[in-house]
Amino acid sequence: MFVWLVPFATAAPPKPVHAQMQEHLAAAEAARDAVIAGDLATAQKKMAWIADNEPKLSGGAVAQFDTLQERARQGAESTTLMGAARGVAEVAGRCGACHAAMNTGPLFGAVAIPEGSDPKTHMQRHQWAADRLWEGLAAPDRGNWTAGALMLLEEPMHRPGDPGVDPGVAAVALRVHQFGSDTLNALTVAERVQLYGDFLATCAACHQATGGGPKSP
Repeated sequence: MFVWLVPFATAAPPKPVHAQMQEHLAAAEAARDAVIAGDLATAQKKMAWIADNEPKLSGGAVAQFDTLQERARQGAESTTLMGAARGVAEVAGRCGACHAAMNTGPLFGAVAIPEGSDPKTHMQRHQWAADRLWEGLAAPDRGNWTAGALMLLEEPMHRPGDPGVDPGVAAVALRVHQFGSDTLNALTVAERVQLYGDFLATCAACHQATGGGPKSP
């Protein structure tokens, strides 16, 4: 007589809360980068994932995250890059609001500023600014927000009327740098969320017009 010993299947232990939050942060950052690259489909997908996956939270964090998921759902259902950009900014703002209320949140390390004056480095400096503004909202961290704003105050590479430069592209490039003073003077979270959404949408519009920009995640 043979007896087969079959081990009982056991559920995998849940991931620690901080690991779950890291997954959501990574998805939100991917949505941000997709918007910047002009990739609406990927931005929608990442925000839908956030809306559909709730970490195991407790206390006041539950209601905070429910609101965040509502914003993510709105962004996922947007049919334009402008709508998706605003959704991403709203998610970042809700991240920061929850972290402030719970007295917790991610710690972002220092990132070196790209040095150089060539067009590629100029765009990398724009990305650096976008990342610092994001951290300023999501952490939240006033210092990082200010650092991103100050970066955008530097002189644009092109202005309307420059010879050999498409006027529309030059106008968009100038608007990107005008966000420097706008974001520096924004005092409330609501103002910063709106400006950041507009900034992301402007980046996307320029990349679509020029065929340039970073690769989508």
